[in-house]
Amino acid sequence: MLKNISGMRRRISALGLSANRSSRKTLKQTSGVKNNSGFKYDRFSNITSDSLKELGTSASLGDYRVKAAKSMLTLSKSCGNFDDAMKKNLSDEGVPENISFKFDYDVNSGEAKITEISDEKYLSGVQNALNKSMKKVDIDSIANASKILNGKMTEAYYSVVAEALEKCFGQDISELSVDRRGNIMGMNRKMRDAVASELSNLRFNAKSQYGFPSKKLASVVKSVISDKSANSNVSHMSFERGSFKTADGDISVGKNCSSLPMKDTSIVLRAAAAGDPSSLDLWVENGDLFK
Repeated sequence: MLKNISGMRRRISALGLSANRSSRKTLKQTSGVKNNSGFKYDRFSNITSDSLKELGTSASLGDYRVKAAKSMLTLSKSCGNFDDAMKKNLSDEGVPENISFKFDYDVNSGEAKITEISDEKYLSGVQNALNKSMKKVDIDSIANASKILNGKMTEAYYSVVAEALEKCFGQDISELSVDRRGNIMGMNRKMRDAVASELSNLRFNAKSQYGFPSKKLASVVKSVISDKSANSNVSHMSFERGSFKTADGDISVGKNCSSLPMKDTSIVLRAAAAGDPSSLDLWVENGDLFK
């Protein structure tokens, strides 16, 4: 009997289903701990270090701080380039410098729609300038980074997971759902076999075996398809006084985002992930820290 229970626990652990309970326990124990230098760790530091070890990586939290800083610097430069492109294109369209506007960018369709403008008579010129600017700067990366920084992970990763499911298993993500017991419904035979293998094999690695963007399969798919709004990845943006910025949550992305304070571990991990939105493992292993 004890042997069977142990086996069940190992299988549950393989799908990452026991992480939340252990995380809550560790968070309670480590809140407010200080190191020898007197610096007060935020409440996620120790659990993050443990999770990074479980990922099989030598990376420390300090390493992720470096990665986060580089990510924000690259993002800041991209936003600055967008500012420059917009200024030039607005000038070419004869739009005055004092014109400000807001727009929504749909990552899935690659289209931007102006939702508010300070002077309606310049609407056409602003839309033309915006369309031209989007061809010069990778605005998809900016939009997804903004979502990740604000903890909207499923929106940022939905298209990545959808594409991977089609490529790896011939599975249409729109056919999948999660029932009340947490089972994935609507899987084709190839994906069903892969999930069954994950349940029974502790060494299962969806990334190496199938080319999926994460080592884990079922937990990633469940997270994404359980969020009914995840397939609508629209980023809210604006351009005012010559500067672009996003408005997808508490953290705004723009040319000054490189100065984002890296005090909380959750912000560090989000910033690190924002520089590589196709990598899911950090989010999967540390899901609570991205909320």
